[in-house]
Amino acid sequence: MNAPTLLLAFLLPCSPTDEQPPALKGLDPVELTRGKEVAGDPKVSVDRGPHHYVFQSEANRKEFLADPERLGIQWGGACGRMGPGSGRGSPDRYWVQDGRIFVFASEPCRASFKQDPAAHFDPDEAPVEGDDAALKAGREWIERAVTAHGGAKAIDGMQRLALIDQWEEQGQDGPIQRARALLCSFPDDFCLQESWGDWESKTVARKSECFAWYTGGKTEDEHVSARRDFERRLAREPLLILRARTRPDFRAVVEPLPKDDPLTLAYVVVSFARTRTKLGLDPRSGAILELQYRGRGPSSKYGPMKRLYASTTMDGKAVTASKGVKIPYEADVEFEGKSLPTREKHQRRAEVDVEFEANVFARP
Repeated sequence: MNAPTLLLAFLLPCSPTDEQPPALKGLDPVELTRGKEVAGDPKVSVDRGPHHYVFQSEANRKEFLADPERLGIQWGGACGRMGPGSGRGSPDRYWVQDGRIFVFASEPCRASFKQDPAAHFDPDEAPVEGDDAALKAGREWIERAVTAHGGAKAIDGMQRLALIDQWEEQGQDGPIQRARALLCSFPDDFCLQESWGDWESKTVARKSECFAWYTGGKTEDEHVSARRDFERRLAREPLLILRARTRPDFRAVVEPLPKDDPLTLAYVVVSFARTRTKLGLDPRSGAILELQYRGRGPSSKYGPMKRLYASTTMDGKAVTASKGVKIPYEADVEFEGKSLPTREKHQRRAEVDVEFEANVFARP
């Protein structure tokens, strides 16, 4: 099915005999975005994605069809608190914020969102700005970081990268084994695999598609907002930042080093893919020791996130290179100035050009 045909499939009007219950308690979504709760007419309807909408009038239905992303339920129906790519919210548990309709998985989720809506959004960030001297210095520091982590030949020559975390969490019935693996096959294929005991999920972003699967569910195409959310996560990985330096939209600006403290970190703010990140670099070697950005915290709200890196692992061993690439070792994570809880029995490993399973980027 080509793209125009796929779009039409999402927007075809429904037959009045369809049994799918209307979303939003049968209210007209166009009127909801205007701040009015007006019942829709079952004879004037549209199916879009998983939702069945009804409208007060044909004029409202046509207005909806002209801009369904703005007037329909946001994020493809993902929970407004948990964000794009999360579980489905109930189409009858909604809240209108700034003329857009969000739905929620639970009443506590809706209450959290209503309390501080802005903290649940991750808007696009503008490119960094600076004069020619600041941009030139920023580029030079990024090249120093590239050299510190193995050099351009090793970093740009990576064909595959695996970043794997395994740890233990305490559940109601005892320890639960957790795992997360980010698998990259450059330039265009990425897979995030997560497990929580017997439960597993998989999100894949490729050049032509983005889909997700989880235990007990079916494979579903991800909404464009979920793909954007996934791409922002990729843009916060240190090695992927260094690889991105050749992108046309990559910019780097250095912050002046304090004259009275030459041993402080050198800070470089980079932007690409509508995302900003501040790198803290070792002033002597250029190695990445810190990342700062606006990230999602434990309560699902966004705030200042800081990831700290070390030259040794938690057991005191030196971080070794993989295929010549020196991968930063994450030693601590802070959110809003406080360290996040340490994961029990945490093991982290990273491998370059390791072989992946043949179907890792395929639909289950």
